[in-house]
Amino acid sequence: MRLLLGIIYILIPTLAWGVSFVSTEFLLRTMGPMIIVAIRFCIGTAALLALLKLKKGPAKLKREHIPYFLLAGGIGIVAYFYFENIGILNIGANDSVLMVATMPIITMLVDSFIYKNKLGIWNVVSVAASFAGVALIVFGGSSSSGGANPVGYVYMLLAIVSWVVYIMSTKKLIGNYPYLDLTFYQFLFSLPFFVFFLPFEHTSWQLVGFEQWAHIIFLSVMASVLGFYFYNKAMDYIGATSSTVFLNFMPIITLIFGYFYLGSAVSPFQIIGCIIIIISATVSVLNSRESSGA
Repeated sequence: MRLLLGIIYILIPTLAWGVSFVSTEFLLRTMGPMIIVAIRFCIGTAALLALLKLKKGPAKLKREHIPYFLLAGGIGIVAYFYFENIGILNIGANDSVLMVATMPIITMLVDSFIYKNKLGIWNVVSVAASFAGVALIVFGGSSSSGGANPVGYVYMLLAIVSWVVYIMSTKKLIGNYPYLDLTFYQFLFSLPFFVFFLPFEHTSWQLVGFEQWAHIIFLSVMASVLGFYFYNKAMDYIGATSSTVFLNFMPIITLIFGYFYLGSAVSPFQIIGCIIIIISATVSVLNSRESSGA
């Protein structure tokens, strides 16, 4: 039952974050990268605080956990989305998703090194297979950005490193706070860091209309509040490596949403890649050697 719940939990951020790549690429046409993220997490923090006020307010913050919240908020959220949005701006949503596919590999290696977790052969094979599936999705059709700026790949690599920091710092906090409180404090500790970016941003506010605000609300509520909340729960239920492997479903969502929203073409190779990702992610979870809460 715990495994089934973990799979359900991880599918929620996977769906939301898959769509978020297309939403972000759309918003970057008129808004600055960090203005998008700052508004997104300000709304998300306010929404979480309102939910917590419905009970007795957020749990008491423990002083020894402040460094981990600073890492999760400052690097895992602010630095990650800075690098990701600049990456999307330079190489587009689909190529950025390909880079995200390396997350399971890096997370698995870091997690194994720090926590001395033994890696099952099927876990390693499934990660490699899912990466191959993502490569088919991106390079098997016309979605790959022909005039991409190579610096975008560097930014996406830095985003992946930032996300691994988020995962490792969050693992230190899981079990000490309710999931909603944990997510709230991570968001709250991210807000001061936006001050360093916003003075250098430019946004064409006259071009920001209903469609843009609809994307921002989606990013704030679905991709931020619900996405991070259920991702934290999934890490507790099925572990960091299996949770990250499931993020390889994101290119499928990006591909489908891009097809209907932007009219992007889909090739047979991309469909094959989707099937490979689904199978590999399922095998990874069913054969996971991680203990509960790992």
